[in-house]
Amino acid sequence: IVDHSWAATGLVASEAPPRIGMGPSVREAANALREFLFQRVYLWEDRQAEVERAKRVVRFLFRYYVERPQEIDSDFVIPSDPPWRQAADYVAGMTDLFALNMAGRLGFREERL
Repeated sequence: IVDHSWAATGLVASEAPPRIGMGPSVREAANALREFLFQRVYLWEDRQAEVERAKRVVRFLFRYYVERPQEIDSDFVIPSDPPWRQAADYVAGMTDLFALNMAGRLGFREERL
């Protein structure tokens, strides 16, 4: 992969070992996108209530699965990881809709948190 993709970067090969990362132009574009998303999507004032609810749902799911790691689907975890890591990985892999539905099925109630 490195041999075939190196030429696409337009950089000259060197003696330094290859590393995975973003080149300056890609990093600049990624930073511009990140800034746009935070200004226009993530931090809109009218989204704050939704953002806070999402945080509460994620906290609820994380705590639930840390206390009950045996309820995590074994296809989504590394068995030797500690419960907090298994819970974090499992919850991080959930889509928004799946997380909301799962939290509701597991007993999430706004007033509990």
